[in-house]
Amino acid sequence: MELSLRAYAKRRGVTEAAVRKAIRQGRITKNPNGKINPKIADDEWNSNTDPSQIRKNSPEERQDYASNPQLNNVGGPSYQQSRAIKEAYGAKLLRLQFEKESKKLISVDDVKVAAFNAARMTRDRILNIPDRVIPQLVGKTNIFEMKEILKAELVKALEELSKINEKL
Repeated sequence: MELSLRAYAKRRGVTEAAVRKAIRQGRITKNPNGKINPKIADDEWNSNTDPSQIRKNSPEERQDYASNPQLNNVGGPSYQQSRAIKEAYGAKLLRLQFEKESKKLISVDDVKVAAFNAARMTRDRILNIPDRVIPQLVGKTNIFEMKEILKAELVKALEELSKINEKL
């Protein structure tokens, strides 16, 4: 069932000028014959109209649109939901920017580079232990003495690494 602009405005509870304005702004569309399909137009009106711009004249009108989920169900978030999502992300971005500028956040790349350097330093220190210990182990036959020399060298290397990592 198609309606004229005037009939649709009356059905919608708005002026004919409001319907013409909505068509001009592209918020609703009319058929080539100049008539309006009310079902399609209602969906378009609800999804494309800023709710803060809607004038509610009577409590009945407010109740119709507020209580009828069919009128607000247009396949996506409402204007208020979209606005709330936008504001929430804006606040998160501002918080991240503040934390970054106050040096509470650091770049992922900086962390990766620091972790790589620390791991490489650890590997190098541990791999150098045999070269430092071999002269001390030459001529030793007591396994307990050899173990103590190796253990002392490992502890020394790990303590050096912990001091270096504290600076990072």
